[in-house]
Amino acid sequence: GHGNRADSLNPKYLIYKTRCFFGRLPECWHRLCNDLINGLRLVWITRAWAAKEIEMERATIQDWIESQVLLSSSVQRDVKYRIYRENNKHYQDIRELDDTPIHTLELPDGMKLDRSSYEVLLRYVLTDIVAA
Repeated sequence: GHGNRADSLNPKYLIYKTRCFFGRLPECWHRLCNDLINGLRLVWITRAWAAKEIEMERATIQDWIESQVLLSSSVQRDVKYRIYRENNKHYQDIRELDDTPIHTLELPDGMKLDRSSYEVLLRYVLTDIVAA
C-alpha cells in the first residue's frame, strides 16, 4: 500500500496520470458526441415514425360528395360531406360548399360503412343538431 501512496504523491506520476487523462479525453468527447448525434437521430426517426403512424391511422373512407339536403318543403341546403376513419372511429365531416365547417359527427357502429345512411345522417345533422 505504501508504494501506491508514494506514487500518488510523485510529481512525475501525477504528470503521467494527467497526460493519460487528457489523452483519453478526446476519445471520450468523440464517444459522447456520437451518442448525442445517435440519440438525436433516434428522436428524429421516432418522430417521423409517429407522424407516419398518425397519417396511416387517419384514412378517407369516402371522399367529398356534394349533396342538396331538403330541410323543409321549401328550403334546401347545398353542402358537401366526407367519411373518414381516425383510429377505430368513423366520422362524417360536413361542410359548406366553400369549405366552411358545419359539423363533424362520429358515426354509430352500425352505420360506419353503410353508404345509404350517410345522407340520412346528413339531413339529421342539418335539421336537428345545427338548427338547435
